[in-house]
Amino acid sequence: MTDFTELYVSAGLRRAQVETMWQLFKNGPTWDGNLISKTDRAILHDMGLIDRAHGWNWLTSAGTRLAIDLGMGMDENKKRYRVLDGDPK
Repeated sequence: MTDFTELYVSAGLRRAQVETMWQLFKNGPTWDGNLISKTDRAILHDMGLIDRAHGWNWLTSAGTRLAIDLGMGMDENKKRYRVLDGDPK
């Protein structure tokens, strides 16, 4: 099993930024008021990983590629991220 912490640290991200990316990867475009962290969203936006307009936020193609590289598209990691979301299924 891959050490996920090592992956996002090597990508230059903090855990809260990865959780924000996961929220957008899992849910698609998300309204500002429903974001986990607007502060981390702003950092990800400055990095070119998130785009935003009219109160909506979504992953850019670079953000989607990084999310997949971090394992967010893998079944094993989907389960791990569900636990972060409070959904232990």
